[in-house]
Amino acid sequence: AMSGVCSGPPMREAEEGASLKLHEFSPHDLAYLAWAFAQLGFRNEPLLDALAEAVLRNIRLFSIEDLAKTAWSWATIGKEPISAEIVVACCSRARSLPPVSSWDSSEVLDTAHAFAWSAWVTARPDLAWDVFRAWASQGMTVDAATVGLLMMDGLYRRDVEAEAGLCRMLERCSAFPELAEVFAWCAGPYASHRPLPDYAMRFDTRTCPGSAVVRGSHAKLSRLVTEMRLTAEVGEPAAVLDAIRRHSFGEGQWLKVAGGGKANLIEEVLRSRPAKPTEVAVEFGVFVGYTTIRIAQRACEAAKAFPLRMLHIVGLEVEPVHVCVARWMLDLAGLSGAAEVWPGIAHDSLLRLGDEFGQRSARLCFMDHRGTKFHEDLARLEGQELLAKGAVVIADNVLKPCAPVFCWVTNHSPSYKTVNYAVGEFVQYFVEDWMVVAEFLHPPPSAIGGGGGGGGGG
Repeated sequence: AMSGVCSGPPMREAEEGASLKLHEFSPHDLAYLAWAFAQLGFRNEPLLDALAEAVLRNIRLFSIEDLAKTAWSWATIGKEPISAEIVVACCSRARSLPPVSSWDSSEVLDTAHAFAWSAWVTARPDLAWDVFRAWASQGMTVDAATVGLLMMDGLYRRDVEAEAGLCRMLERCSAFPELAEVFAWCAGPYASHRPLPDYAMRFDTRTCPGSAVVRGSHAKLSRLVTEMRLTAEVGEPAAVLDAIRRHSFGEGQWLKVAGGGKANLIEEVLRSRPAKPTEVAVEFGVFVGYTTIRIAQRACEAAKAFPLRMLHIVGLEVEPVHVCVARWMLDLAGLSGAAEVWPGIAHDSLLRLGDEFGQRSARLCFMDHRGTKFHEDLARLEGQELLAKGAVVIADNVLKPCAPVFCWVTNHSPSYKTVNYAVGEFVQYFVEDWMVVAEFLHPPPSAIGGGGGGGGGG
């Protein structure tokens, strides 16, 4: 799987050998074989059936680590109904075990997200919550990705109190008082009378080597919130953007936002593709809401002639602290009615985008989350037919950290008219980065007349 070999004689030999020797495989071997198949997108149906039978037969012998790998792998393979059966078995087994390493009982594991995501993606969000509650009640400090996924589930189900309860949990366990106030604001009046379980999320409290100065990402957000309270002009988007920009020039306060030359390029694209009724902009990776505010501000200005007040931009953000801070920033700028920030992995949240707005609804997509995922999320946008005709896809950080597959696809696909820009990084203008601006011309050839879209879910 690590070599990427998924066909040819080596793979056929591996298939034949595995089929003959599955009865000799340990639970650890079964877990890693499923993981390899999931990574490769492998579909040998007879072998998968035999592997599934072996997994279910030996499930009680699996370690907690192998259960996590097995649940994720089969959820990714997506062979129904057997995948769902295996995920349920893994999660049911996991919630009855302590969340500690099989090799060192003093080491608390970081596998909650594998179980939570696997349960959610196989239509069993109740199991995701069960594993979370079971492990959190045993003193496990939950990772941010799991909290973000549960927030996403609450929004999918329109369960405002579920999300508010998670925000109240963040408020109680926050390592930073300034952020605790933001979490309290996000929770609002909901669930205020419910008893709050003693759960906690892990915050980034790293310190500088040789000193006690906190330098982690959450410490940066705490300092930003403090300064915004003092300097930002409430209800003025331009003033809020300028306050964030000025803050980023402070020592140890740099924020990786699309400012400077990158902001100028985004402004030019927004002028060339203004908002229209029934269309929405989508941002992948919101961080503190800097570009969200910019897009929402320009969309509101262009949409003054619209007869109805509209939602102009949806931001997708996996990190729950970023979700809360970005929502607070949008409210500070007076744009809460024009923009929303949805928690969860973008790949999953895009499903909701289609439900809420329908096909051909995305006029602009700004990708600034994880370069290695750009091409997969683009494939899902195409596969669900979410891109409107003439939609513009902007990708930041294509050179650093890097998005080579996305860059190749958009520059070689006949579906896009693409221009690549070399720009200086915000504040660090001497550091070169690339931005890609790709205009969507038409669906890929495989989607025209073939049914089902091009690229699928990636």
